[in-house]
Amino acid sequence: MKLRRLIYIWSFVAAIAAWCISAYFFSPPSFVYTSVFSLICIILFITTYRLPISGWWIFIALAPAINLPSRALMIGAHQALIFLSFAFILGWIANKIVTQKKINMENNIAVPVFFIIFVGISSGAWTALRFSNLYPVFSHVFKNGWVNASGVLASQAIKHTILSILKLLVFPSLFIASYDILHNSVDNRVQLNKLFKKIVVIWSIMLIPVIITALYQNLFNPKFCMLNEAAWQEAKRVSGGMMDPNSLGLFLFLFIPVVISYAISERGPLQILFAFSSLSGLYIITLTGSRSSLLGIIIVTLIVLLIIFIRSLLSHKSRKKTLMISAVVFIFIISIPIFTTSIANSPSSAGNPLLNRLQRYAQHLSFSKSKSVVDRREWQWKQAITMWKDYPLTGIGVGAFSTEISNYNLKTSMETPIDNAWNQYLHWLSETGIFGVLFWIWFYSTFIRAVIKGIKKEGTATLSSPVIAVMSVLSTIQFLYIFGAHLQAPEVSVCVAVFSAFLLAFFTDNKIDIHKIKHGDKLVLIIVAVLIFAVQGHEALGALSYNSIHKRYHLPYNFGFYNVESWNNQFDYKWTQKFAGEKIKIPKGNKVLLLKIAAIKPDTSEQNPKNIIIKLNGKYLDSLKIDTPDWRDYEIYTFDSSAKQAELTFECDKTWQPLNEVPPRQLGFALATNIIFTNVFSRESQGLSDWKEDNSSGKLIRYRETGKRAAMNINIPEHGVFKVLLRSPINLKFYQKPIHVTIELNNLLLDSVTLPQNNKEWLTRTFTANAGMRGKKGLLTITVDKFSTIRVKNSIKRIKVGTCLAIDLKR
Repeated sequence: MKLRRLIYIWSFVAAIAAWCISAYFFSPPSFVYTSVFSLICIILFITTYRLPISGWWIFIALAPAINLPSRALMIGAHQALIFLSFAFILGWIANKIVTQKKINMENNIAVPVFFIIFVGISSGAWTALRFSNLYPVFSHVFKNGWVNASGVLASQAIKHTILSILKLLVFPSLFIASYDILHNSVDNRVQLNKLFKKIVVIWSIMLIPVIITALYQNLFNPKFCMLNEAAWQEAKRVSGGMMDPNSLGLFLFLFIPVVISYAISERGPLQILFAFSSLSGLYIITLTGSRSSLLGIIIVTLIVLLIIFIRSLLSHKSRKKTLMISAVVFIFIISIPIFTTSIANSPSSAGNPLLNRLQRYAQHLSFSKSKSVVDRREWQWKQAITMWKDYPLTGIGVGAFSTEISNYNLKTSMETPIDNAWNQYLHWLSETGIFGVLFWIWFYSTFIRAVIKGIKKEGTATLSSPVIAVMSVLSTIQFLYIFGAHLQAPEVSVCVAVFSAFLLAFFTDNKIDIHKIKHGDKLVLIIVAVLIFAVQGHEALGALSYNSIHKRYHLPYNFGFYNVESWNNQFDYKWTQKFAGEKIKIPKGNKVLLLKIAAIKPDTSEQNPKNIIIKLNGKYLDSLKIDTPDWRDYEIYTFDSSAKQAELTFECDKTWQPLNEVPPRQLGFALATNIIFTNVFSRESQGLSDWKEDNSSGKLIRYRETGKRAAMNINIPEHGVFKVLLRSPINLKFYQKPIHVTIELNNLLLDSVTLPQNNKEWLTRTFTANAGMRGKKGLLTITVDKFSTIRVKNSIKRIKVGTCLAIDLKR
């Protein structure tokens, strides 16, 4: 019990940390806006933690318009609704952990929902890890290189992946939280209906600024709240401050039928409010240009008419009324294609975004050879299916579709868009594979069964107009998922989650006894989760790994560099980021690398240096201390590297942003593009510390600490004899592996020794140079098989050391 609670607490802490980090990285560049939004999220979190129903109402009130401010202020397309959703969800989770109350949901629905969440998090985590080339878990270098044929960088792909994980989790997590709160807040269906009407009232009010914004976009400024979406601006499609025009259109499609059901039954001020919301919402749908929303309204209208017809037919009270309804339904069905064709061909349709899109759609059907009824969506669907076929169990990974589609476009004659699969089911299938889709099927089947069971139990007489409207829009949106990945829009996810939670709460018994999952079943579920995680990891580290993708699509290796620039027309150079790397070819016999490097930043000095770590094929070469902004040449010895292609990587300890750059760059240091190799190493040493003294053996010995590899120019005496003294940096226990050192002179092996485990005992080896080396400089190199960690004298800082090296040139 204590272990399980500890797991819950640490998982919650990890979730809080993930939210804070994500919110920071995705926040727009405005301190005031970020501070205000963060304060709202903190208030929502605390309120939900203390009183979940109050936090839920705050979230409901803010949801429709929370994305509007950042777009209206033109400071960036901040995904405010996503982070607001998780501020509420985390507050609800905190309340559950502290109060130790169970989630009020049947296991046959809760289990698939939790697995949807698990698969999404696991798949997204593996996807982000593979894009980062396993940094920082298994790699010390972040290779911010291309991850697709379009030149998308790893950092961009990771950022998109994180956002995709959050988008995927909005619906299932908000559905569970909303259902639990609804179940705990009402005792019967009458109270639930009243509570749901409050939601409709609040959203009708909170949509007013969205509607005003949409009208302003259409009448005065199409660019307002649209940021850089040029295509939507040119078509005069409105978004009302939501994520995009389709998000607004689909949110209104889901909401308007419910509002109309209340507008018919209510009287007084509420009826006026509902009527205004209904009429203005229908008009705004035409301004969004969303064809899915129009199709949804038509389908819902048809469903409602059919329900009324069936009810009249079963009542046997009015045959005349039944015939009239039959005529209305028949006329409505017949008029749909006639009405659509007529308005599409009308010259006046060009002024309305939706009618304009219908006109272009009709023209496409008339003149295009493809005759695509689904407006060329089948091309995108084929790509999604191809992705799934390549990775049937796991899919391409959550958030990877828009990144990998450019690679798949290389194999097709027609390039497809890069946003999503244009089909929610295929999007799930391509990104999460069979694992993800099976849990969605499990969830939908149990959800539908619960609703049907509730209808059979209570009878159709209990179905009020709002309940019928909710059932109609939720059924229709499942059909509309065929034409778009609509749950990618957080506004749609929130609305679908709240409506689904209400519908399930309406048809399930509030007093139901939630049975514990048996230990055997728990074990099975844990094994399934572990297997899913392992298979996802196998794909991410294998066929989908960073290196595999680069080889398969022949992507350039270079990473972490900005575009090439010219230094006063003298030579070319390029800026690095924190990490950078490129492929180089080491000429035969030339093992000294010449680099021209500059910090350029004016305040670089001895007191404020820039430190650079250089590696070759992942092996440490040297650390450079840049203490001047000017250009300097640096020699780097490459040790045992032979003539071949090699991976040269850099790590800079700090970056800076130049003023007045949009977008701002994170600059490390400047590197001249012309990299030269030579066979002469003129530096005194490489990979060695300053000189230190040791008299523990009764004799003063001046020595230097090495890394795993070190090089040192020594003056070989005329007599040719020199001694190399080595010792372990630390006392090794009897069970610890001793340190092994290889000694070379001018690339010729001198000896390979094992050091004593006592760090006070020096090992001495005497060598005699051949006649050709005497009286000349020789390059002594040391290679150590492992690091030892020691504490710096008079400091708490710890450093890694290879061995302690002393040279004695006396006979």
